[in-house]
Amino acid sequence: MQSQGVSVSAPPQIRVDTSCDVKYKEGSMTDRLTKRELQVLNQAKMGATNQEIADSLKIGVSTVKIHTANIRRKLGKASNMAGAVYHAMKYDIIN
Repeated sequence: MQSQGVSVSAPPQIRVDTSCDVKYKEGSMTDRLTKRELQVLNQAKMGATNQEIADSLKIGVSTVKIHTANIRRKLGKASNMAGAVYHAMKYDIIN
């Protein structure tokens, strides 16, 4: 839509990725999170440590760290998991 030489774009649409039940804003910095990343994110939201997450999901701590790095990158380069959890809740990716 254009008005007097000014271009105005439509707001991004909300889509639901049913393969991993993640909401994301099309065209935003929020990429799709994998099912495992969502599991890690939800446990981090509850205050679990990397070791507790690893034990719960039966994976190594180093794997948890890889998942948390991916989550932070996908959710706007959050500097820590608290920031990633904040962004995930802000964008309604997790409750």
